[in-house]
Amino acid sequence: MAFSASAHLGPHDARSNAEMAHKAELSSRCAQHVAQFNDKRWKRSLGHPGNTTVKIHTQAPYYDVLQNDTCVLSPEVTAGPYYWPRSQILRQDMTEGQVGVPLWLDIGVMDMATCSPLEGVMVDLWHCNATGSYSSFTELSPNTKFPALLAEQGKNASDFVVGSTDIHTDSETWLRGMWPTDDHGMMQMKTIFPGFYVERTIHIHVQVHTDWTTGENGTLVFENTVSTGQLYFDEKLEENIMAMEPYSSHTQINRTRNDVDMEFSKGTANGYNPVVSVVPVDENDLTKGLIGYITIGNYTVYSCFVGYKPISTQGDDAAFVDIPKKAAELDFLFTAELAGCSLIVTDYNSSHYRVYHDSRPMSSTFYDHVVMAADLTDYIGGLEVDPNQLLLTVCLQYKLGKWKLYAQLLKENDKHQRII
Repeated sequence: MAFSASAHLGPHDARSNAEMAHKAELSSRCAQHVAQFNDKRWKRSLGHPGNTTVKIHTQAPYYDVLQNDTCVLSPEVTAGPYYWPRSQILRQDMTEGQVGVPLWLDIGVMDMATCSPLEGVMVDLWHCNATGSYSSFTELSPNTKFPALLAEQGKNASDFVVGSTDIHTDSETWLRGMWPTDDHGMMQMKTIFPGFYVERTIHIHVQVHTDWTTGENGTLVFENTVSTGQLYFDEKLEENIMAMEPYSSHTQINRTRNDVDMEFSKGTANGYNPVVSVVPVDENDLTKGLIGYITIGNYTVYSCFVGYKPISTQGDDAAFVDIPKKAAELDFLFTAELAGCSLIVTDYNSSHYRVYHDSRPMSSTFYDHVVMAADLTDYIGGLEVDPNQLLLTVCLQYKLGKWKLYAQLLKENDKHQRII
């Protein structure tokens, strides 16, 4: 069971401006690294237009026309209602005979905290076919709004949980695939250019997973999903592709364009750039295929600090953790997850912040030099464990231009076991 609270430092507008400035600074700081990253990728290889298990050296004209200073900082975007983990397959060609313009995606993943490529992270992709349908959901009409589709199955939109609520209709797996990045931080996937469905612009869903393992039955187990996002394409390119068969046969609804798509506006906010750079295999014939590349930026820095006082105390005796200021950079948004009444961050001294967990409501506490405080929603009394055997653990994750603070309660004899 986890309870959440959040608090912000300073006025909303100032925080927003600071966040945007910080994101812009990070993007600028890593721009040169991304350019060098892309240069090496394109000079080394691309997926062969016929068999993605074979790599060929890129011809110079392709590289000359690319904008290699693009740095994508992936925001947390919805995985969408057609996310179905059971149908995701480890492979580099996910077309499965689907008809459409061939698309070879070259995806690089970079750690934006270190400006270095990320090796061995799993890139998970899925999208609709040329006429708007998703595999595993082929009996659901791409022309019907999603709440109506749920109503047809006797379900309410308010009860729908992405990836959990079962509305799948079949066992088809086309246009779903995943593959890990290599030692250069890149992966390649063959697919087709997506079509569209009601109220959405053309897009490809993507997730990046770390700490993945292969199960005994060949399935993949993910311990951590770093980013969820959506990839988009240039509007002019979309117009050209949609005029071709089989895309042009989808006439039942009008195509939603990028400029009116709500998720696109979220994905491009504050300097993000989730638009795939595309080069045609043959400039005179788009039907021969497209080569697309994009760099996905992720924040993976994660540090934990453990306090050894029992958490049942209050005031000066409350459980606390000291965090080095250099590690925390408490300038942005924080999230606390902890059973109890309040979490308080103080400017303890010139080198450290001190994070307290107090069993009293925040309104009943008093601490000097508070820089962040959050009311938490429940007491620890309901836990079947001796509070004196618990440790307060504070973890910091640097992600998407923000430090996020997570407070957890762990058993003293098992620091890896999260009980809340």
